[in-house]
Order: sequence, then structure tokens, then C-alpha cells
Amino acid sequence: AFGLLRGYDVTRKEWMDAGDLTKEAISLLAEHHHTASLAGHGPGSGKPFFLYIHYIDVHEPTFPPEEYRQRFPASDGEAHGKKHSRWNYGYDYDPEDPDFQSFREHKIGLYDAALRYIDDQIQYLAGYLESKGLLDRTVFIIASDHGEEFWDHKEFERNFHLDPRGLSGVGHGQS
Repeated sequence: AFGLLRGYDVTRKEWMDAGDLTKEAISLLAEHHHTASLAGHGPGSGKPFFLYIHYIDVHEPTFPPEEYRQRFPASDGEAHGKKHSRWNYGYDYDPEDPDFQSFREHKIGLYDAALRYIDDQIQYLAGYLESKGLLDRTVFIIASDHGEEFWDHKEFERNFHLDPRGLSGVGHGQS
């Protein structure tokens, strides 16, 4: 709809978690490394190539693999669950409510775990590039479209921004 896929030789637009996406990227690099060296372009030919990877794991629903969820435990000892993967607390909440505090802590833990999962996948991709002799000739550009808010700036946003959803300080995309 926005023309974002124009101009690429190969595109994939289905949702994948960071691990599957990295495996797909490596598979594409391996495939094109062989064919490109024969054709004289892309990775393997010495000529520039462009690979864009959009990791989506920190967006809702935020639910990284179990081993990553365990690395960022909440203080209540309860396991991070699917109930924490969505923004279930909106604008009207009591910041002193223990249920809210627990939910927020779990939500932050899931976000941190998903971000670590992505970090590890980028490191894995860099390792692959290094093993193929491409890392020294590779430029990584890491950008973020926006961050997440964990009810940190509710009053500021309520007073100075108009969030049409009425969820100031929650989620992403409004500030």
C-alpha cells in the first residue's frame, strides 16, 4: 500500500520472530552469496549489497522465547505470561495498586527480554557475516521507529499532548 517493497530483488513481508527472521536473512545471504559470485554482484562478488531486516519482537504482542523471559524475572516470582503480552491497563489506573505495579513490571521484563533476543540475533548475524569474510565490509545501521512507554509520562502527555486513543503514557506511537 505504501510502496515500501519497490526496488528490492527479494522481499518477505510475513511476520517472523527475531530468530526465524535472522535464519531467513542468513539463508538469503547464503543463497545470494553463491549465485552472486557467479553473476558478479551482491555478497560474494565484492560489490555492494543491501539487506534490510525489520525486527518486530518488541511490538505487541511482546512474547519472547522462554529462555529470554526467564532472564528478566519480575520480583513477584510469577512467570511472564500471555496476559502480560498486551497493554491491558489503560489510562485510568492507580499507580499504587499492587496488581498494576506487577503488570507493569512484567511488561517491562517482556520488553527487555524481547530486546535482548533481538540483540542476540544481530550478534548471530554478525557472526555469520564474519565467517564469510563480509563483516569488515559491512555497515550495520540500527534504527528504531519509536520506543515503548510503560506509564512513565502519563501526566506530562495528558497535559501537553493529545493522544486520540486516550492512553497517554501507554504503549507506543503517540509521543
